[in-house]
Amino acid sequence: MKARFLFLIMFLCVTYSAFSQKTKTNNNITLIESKKKDIKLSHRFEYKLQKYVSTDGTFQFFICCNFEFNTYHNFPNNAKLILKTFGEETIELTAALSMIAPTQFVSSWEPTAFYPVNQPQLETLFKGISYINVETLSYNYKEERTYLDFQEKTYKKDEIGKNLNKMFMSIEGRK
Repeated sequence: MKARFLFLIMFLCVTYSAFSQKTKTNNNITLIESKKKDIKLSHRFEYKLQKYVSTDGTFQFFICCNFEFNTYHNFPNNAKLILKTFGEETIELTAALSMIAPTQFVSSWEPTAFYPVNQPQLETLFKGISYINVETLSYNYKEERTYLDFQEKTYKKDEIGKNLNKMFMSIEGRK
């Protein structure tokens, strides 16, 4: 009986924290961010929702994306992220910042891009995303050169829109 109760408590904690937020403050700017979710493109691709809030109350949302660490994909300057909804609406976002960020592992890096998004765009995406297209720089081993590439995936059932909605609700403090 105790084992079942302990399992139930652990399950509820894990389920509750699936989209829980982290908060950091630096230079009078507060960052509130959700946990990452991932999808499979050519490699693992992770995304999370972030909200930056200044002391005067102004704020900006970002969809922060990154590829699996140490892969030969990177985000070019002004990388595009195209999302289509099941209602045939298209949201095209342009990265405000793309970089190769160090990870917690030794000698490891993670290609990362920050896409500014406003609340009406987010609400459109909450309806369900049927297609994602991510502009990347990839590396051709044979020719030893980089080239512009597009990682894309089509969905028959929404996955990303629901997750963005849960992330938004977590950041805004709603259940």
